[in-house]
Amino acid sequence: MVNALISSVWGQCSGNAVVSYYLPAMLATTGMTQSDKILNINLRYTAVSAVASYVGASLIENTGRRPTIIWTSVACAVCFAGISAGAGTYASTKSTASASAGIAFIFLFGFCYNFGTTPLQALYPIECLAYEQRGKGLAFVFAFVHALAFVNQFCFPIALQNIAWHTYLFFIFWDLLQATIGYFFSVKTKQQSLEEMSEIFEARNPVKASLLRIKAPAQDEETK
Repeated sequence: MVNALISSVWGQCSGNAVVSYYLPAMLATTGMTQSDKILNINLRYTAVSAVASYVGASLIENTGRRPTIIWTSVACAVCFAGISAGAGTYASTKSTASASAGIAFIFLFGFCYNFGTTPLQALYPIECLAYEQRGKGLAFVFAFVHALAFVNQFCFPIALQNIAWHTYLFFIFWDLLQATIGYFFSVKTKQQSLEEMSEIFEARNPVKASLLRIKAPAQDEETK
């Protein structure tokens, strides 16, 4: 169940909900307040996100689930560090270059998040649940996701209003925590049957079992 929750919870907590719902408020922390420019940036961000989602979904069989979970979280943390640096520097110096850098990192975050996390939100939970568990398991996952969406909807606007760009520091910490949890708990599901996944999760160390099982076919081919 932990693995089923990983990609779905990450989808709500990585920072994308705040960027998607409150992009104008985020842009305000970089000095962007003109409505026409905000609309243009919003449109471009949506286009970048759509392209990244398509590319990520097309390549997920090549990149693998576990590496994508880990490295996407690291990339999102780096992006929020850039957003924080740009917005923080602008707040103290009013530097337009810093503001532009912060906006650039918002776009980079949108690409990284949608490339890695968006395809996995629907794919990974199903692969990590046994056939007879999928109905109840997915119901639990979606209930958890909606609870987190409630938090995103009502809590982070208050944070943006009161502590402005300092809100982004939370996402740096959280995304790095996600990468750590993903490293220790996420299993490889690529090219595994339902029976093989059941054996993996019944093992004492599922992560190690999934890694060994992935390597075994390659070793068998070398001995032929």
